Amino acid sequence: MDRRRFLSTVGAGTVTGIAGCTGPPNRQDPSGTGRPRLGVEGRWLTDPNGTRVVLRGVTTVDPWWGTKHAERRGKAYWDTLELATDPDAGWHSHVLRVPVRPRSIAEVGLETLVEEYLDRVVSLARDRDVYVIIAYGATERYDTAEIDDRLLTFWNRVAPRYADETHVLFDLFSAPGQPAEDERQTWLTWRETAQPWVSQIRDHAPETPVIVGSPGWNSLTKYATADPFGDDNIVYAFHVNPSWDPDTWEETFGDLAFDIPLFATEWGYVGVNGDGIPAHLIGSTDDWGKPFRAWLTTHTNVNWCATTFDSIGQPRMFDTDWELLGGDTHMGALTKEWLAETRTEQWPPGRSPDSAQSGTGNRPPAPPSEIKVTERTQQSLSIAWSESTDPDGDRIVQYRVRRDAVEVAVLGGTARKLTLTDLEAGETYQIGLTTVDEHGRSSTQETTITATTQSVTQPEAIIERTSTPPTMDGTLTETWSDVPAHQIETAIIQDSRETDFRGEWRALWDESALYYLVVVEDPTVTSESDEMYQNDSVEIFIDPDNSRGQSYDGDNDAQILFERGHNIAVPGYHTFDGFSYKQVDVSQTETPAGWHLAVTLPWAVLQTTPIVGHRFGTNIHINDDGDGGDINSKYSWFSANGEAWMNPSTFALVELGE
Repeated sequence: MDRRRFLSTVGAGTVTGIAGCTGPPNRQDPSGTGRPRLGVEGRWLTDPNGTRVVLRGVTTVDPWWGTKHAERRGKAYWDTLELATDPDAGWHSHVLRVPVRPRSIAEVGLETLVEEYLDRVVSLARDRDVYVIIAYGATERYDTAEIDDRLLTFWNRVAPRYADETHVLFDLFSAPGQPAEDERQTWLTWRETAQPWVSQIRDHAPETPVIVGSPGWNSLTKYATADPFGDDNIVYAFHVNPSWDPDTWEETFGDLAFDIPLFATEWGYVGVNGDGIPAHLIGSTDDWGKPFRAWLTTHTNVNWCATTFDSIGQPRMFDTDWELLGGDTHMGALTKEWLAETRTEQWPPGRSPDSAQSGTGNRPPAPPSEIKVTERTQQSLSIAWSESTDPDGDRIVQYRVRRDAVEVAVLGGTARKLTLTDLEAGETYQIGLTTVDEHGRSSTQETTITATTQSVTQPEAIIERTSTPPTMDGTLTETWSDVPAHQIETAIIQDSRETDFRGEWRALWDESALYYLVVVEDPTVTSESDEMYQNDSVEIFIDPDNSRGQSYDGDNDAQILFERGHNIAVPGYHTFDGFSYKQVDVSQTETPAGWHLAVTLPWAVLQTTPIVGHRFGTNIHINDDGDGGDINSKYSWFSANGEAWMNPSTFALVELGE
């Protein structure tokens, strides 16, 4: 059974256990006016014909407050609602969410607020042919006797008054606050507390959809899947703002969309810090607004209202002259554009998602074709992966990440990277990815990679990263002068007569290659032996994957020889068979003191992908033939045992740095 169907079955069973089975409501509009009654079918809102509907619109300010502060706001409240629903002005809101604040009720009384404000809101929405959500706009504790009394009083008056208005939905409690511990028991306590409020609404308005949030200001909605309310006509609310890390959106909110109907009743941001703007709202269009839209678009059944359609209420979409605010600092332009571009999607008599999208097949998606490690530390591994595809053209909605067979992250379909933290140093982990499409179908296969964190052992050298390739003609340029030099002075073979023989090496790296510059002080050129390692030469040993075996592994371990006066790389006896020596760029320069060797060693030749924090084994030898016979001196940068030509475990540990 598909994982999504299983969860849906669990959820449905829970509802039945609470409330029993109920049939679909009669959603025809008895008056013949207004939008058709919506209801919940599975994870969708649908109209009476069974057409799937997604409501997209805006949240306004409280109607009494908006009217009282019309001069300060720069526009009459009722003109605000008309603008939000005026297609000629480019606004295509299909729903208005109108919060009623407890303070407003206390100021003018519930009767006045209903008769002079809400009646007009409902009438205007009907005339504008849009839906309207009446929300009890409280953001406070939910477990007090006072809030219980206020909610029961409010819905006892509001629910029966608008029960027959088919274009009206109810939002039970805008943003319940504490208690808000992130655990199942908190949700169960909330459900037990709020169920009587839902039941009271249902007694008066049996067919009106009710939007229900969760504690923590609508941040714990994830527990609704397994333990829903005892009502078949509920839509579950969540709020998202810039304080939420985008990497958490899918697991915390999006994952629910496969199982239950969802409504992002408030989302928004503002990129200007000041004027008392709460820190949790500070965000930008590029870093938050556009990624949020891209993410939410992958969940075709999620309804939303952007907040706030106002010139004062934050995050605001207009200035007080009612000029639209946009750019990177405000959300007005993005919201308007989004509403315009989706004005016909899942909107009666619009198309159902299956006809509005290209993919209608039943085949599961493919997993990513490739995963790679992009950075490693002692406690973390950063990974990246290729985009998945779906054989039927369906949207990729999720990437589910497992570490050693345990699921550790659920990310949106636009994600391409993740950093796994709290790992152990020097440990090897198997990381796997599966893919989920918009219908909840998971890939049948998993793409995996095995990766090891850095060991506690400190590297002998850190090779710095370069943004531009250095000069590789063998000269000691200014760029190379700033690179740390490592002395090659450990004697393997030493001729006491050669007191002027010494060397040093430097290295840089980028995504293309590893760059070596070896400086050898040896003023006498002697190269008469047929065996190049018996002549003046340099040997670079490298174990790119740091396998550190007692012998060369045949995969990418290499000994590369460079004879003085010959610009060619020659593989040593144990170097792996696929070594493409012709792709190694070599340049030499003779100097009064000796010679310089510059080597560009492409990562492709080493069959390695470079990342910050990557560690590998290496050593460098310099050889001197002082009399035309065998070498007289051999110096090593690291090990003095002379076994590097056959034993990579003798190499030094080096690391690719920033």
